[in-house]
Amino acid sequence: MDLKKNRKCSLKYFIKNYFLFSLVAVVFFASGFFIFSLEKVFADSINVTQVGITTSPQTINVNTPSSIITVQTQNVDGVIEKVSETTHVILSSNSSTGKFYNANASAGTCTTLLTEPFSITISSGSANKSFCYEDSTPGTYTLTASVENQTWTNATQDITINGSDDT
Repeated sequence: MDLKKNRKCSLKYFIKNYFLFSLVAVVFFASGFFIFSLEKVFADSINVTQVGITTSPQTINVNTPSSIITVQTQNVDGVIEKVSETTHVILSSNSSTGKFYNANASAGTCTTLLTEPFSITISSGSANKSFCYEDSTPGTYTLTASVENQTWTNATQDITINGSDDT
């Protein structure tokens, strides 16, 4: 009789402890994964130190949109770094007659004319955003991309506008 009682107790003990062990293991692994995931998400923006322009300088005709220009969030070594939250990039030119457009990079087209302040948005989990530039005054101008509420280094690039809109 004692043997049966011990077996029952041993079985109950095993089931109880197995259940508790399984529960602790699930919580531990789930928590660790969740914490690791959060660290990875926030690590992306922590490593961003600058905005870069990844496309080559261009020469365009007056009143003609440029080809796609791409800005990218990067670390100190110029390596791509994704942002963990929506990031607003402010575009400017030292020309008073310059215009900026949103761009569809995958289609290679300029789309909507932006209004001042000229701002494009890099979505959370991304690092790139594209735009186009147009100007009605010939000359060489500096385009600047900066980020709101960040101390990241700005990106600059010259663009040359030819005096004729003939192609």
